Amino acid sequence: MRESFAAGTVSGRFQAFVEPYDVSRFGRQWLGAAGGTGRRAEAAVLEFTDQKGTTLPTITLDGAGGITGRIDSAFATSGSVRCVRYAPEFITGRGVCVTAGQTYELTGLGPYAWELEINTGHNEALTWSGGAGNRSGATGVQVTAGQTTRFDQTLKAWGTRVTVSDSGNDWITVIAHSAITGDEVSDNMAMQLTTVWGLPAGPVYLHYLGETDCWYRGGARPSAGLDRAQWVGGALHLSANDIVEIKIKPGVNCFAPRPELLPATIRPSLSGDLRTRLTAAVTAAVRTLTAQTQRPAR
Repeated sequence: MRESFAAGTVSGRFQAFVEPYDVSRFGRQWLGAAGGTGRRAEAAVLEFTDQKGTTLPTITLDGAGGITGRIDSAFATSGSVRCVRYAPEFITGRGVCVTAGQTYELTGLGPYAWELEINTGHNEALTWSGGAGNRSGATGVQVTAGQTTRFDQTLKAWGTRVTVSDSGNDWITVIAHSAITGDEVSDNMAMQLTTVWGLPAGPVYLHYLGETDCWYRGGARPSAGLDRAQWVGGALHLSANDIVEIKIKPGVNCFAPRPELLPATIRPSLSGDLRTRLTAAVTAAVRTLTAQTQRPAR
């Protein structure tokens, strides 16, 4: 199927999620460069600039299939729901939620390998298909058109939590994002002090919304003359069952620019933005040194 459409949007880089009108016949998909995909990381990146449009790849709809199964839990969740979704919350809402012992069912999915996010809906735990702590390590659940794939998962309980406070007297919201994929991991809102729970081990970015809107940046202080927002640390690296307390100080350890995502394989002592700058500096130095030491051909 081919569709042409025009839509106004702000400048930036985007990905498209395709929702067919009739999901009993055609499956949902992330729009890939050549066909659909169930993996967000494989979706086409669409570049929009001021006063200019962009051309989307041709949208080809494939037949619909589904996934069904049971979500067990490694910890007591009496009365707690277990929610399964195939795309971020802003697309699916909470997803399909069931109680202990019930079977979930996802329908209207394209015939691709899908990454599933499973959580309790109350921030106690979050697991990606295959048991991963973030989307980059998730196992793809293969869907076949006209069929239903069986997939069971045990929901892991991550014991790590981060408590955030400020010096004001207002409500604050803190949203924890995976520093590798950017996906939201957990969030909470409270007066002056709030705790985000169920965080898996690994790097996270904390988005603080209180008297100001900023991103927490942990790490060493910069030297004079450097842009604090870019050079003050980066991700908060969490170990299993960590208990971390942070006080937000806008302009000191919390800045407006959104941090850059980290690569999936990282060394915890180096933040992503600092790594990028160091790599660029080393590359420039090597090129300069090479140019200075080159000898003319004889």
